[in-house]
Amino acid sequence: ISLGIQSFNDEKLKFLRRNHTKEIAINAIRIIKDAGFSKISCDLIYGVDFDTINLIKNDLDLLLSENISHISCYTLIIEDKTILNHFIRFGYNPLSDDKEAEIFGFVNDYLKDFGYNHYEVSNYALDSFESLHNLHYWELDDYIGIGANASGFINHTHYTNIDNLEKYYNGIQNNLLCYKEENRLSLDEEMDEYLIVGFRKLKGINKILFKNRFSYDIIKKYRNIPLLIEQGYLIDTGTNIKIREDYIYLMDNILVKILD
Repeated sequence: ISLGIQSFNDEKLKFLRRNHTKEIAINAIRIIKDAGFSKISCDLIYGVDFDTINLIKNDLDLLLSENISHISCYTLIIEDKTILNHFIRFGYNPLSDDKEAEIFGFVNDYLKDFGYNHYEVSNYALDSFESLHNLHYWELDDYIGIGANASGFINHTHYTNIDNLEKYYNGIQNNLLCYKEENRLSLDEEMDEYLIVGFRKLKGINKILFKNRFSYDIIKKYRNIPLLIEQGYLIDTGTNIKIREDYIYLMDNILVKILD
């Protein structure tokens, strides 16, 4: 079971417009444990302008004290048509990229000291507690989206169900799936997407699996990979191509270079 804690700092929760408090979050974790759940994942967010390493450390320490087996630490993304986006337009300044990178490095080092495996850009798990659900997405396997506005990926095709509940239910009753969006990927598009999600994993992309799936050698397909290996951004382990962990924070920039 996964909980969107975001923070145990009440001031930060209030700023993020969350309607829970530190006390409510801790109580929720304990209710879940009392109900018999042993595999619990909690999300944290950083990137608010008053975030500090000490504040993030306090959040992590609370999760560690509750023996949480899986921790996700995401940077704050400001979406359009949100209150936070409104704040930015009227003077709020997000945390600088350099400060975010510093916090990112701290989280990596700190959680490793407690036995957590940094297995995806923003995800950390004790041994054998990695999220199989999310790994399914990062390996671009098929999955079914069930419910109004749910998204899925089947037979090389992304789809999003219609978001109108009445029309969705009527479609189900008439054996007719209704999509508001459907996009079948070409071979090149699917290879690009496989690469984008695959490099989120710290172990990177298995060269043999890539070739078996697409009948292409990944290094010959993406001709900038050897240069990025030479420059030290990527590592060829023999079986996998992966982003060096100390450069994983720059993943988007590296992907742009690969796909160029």
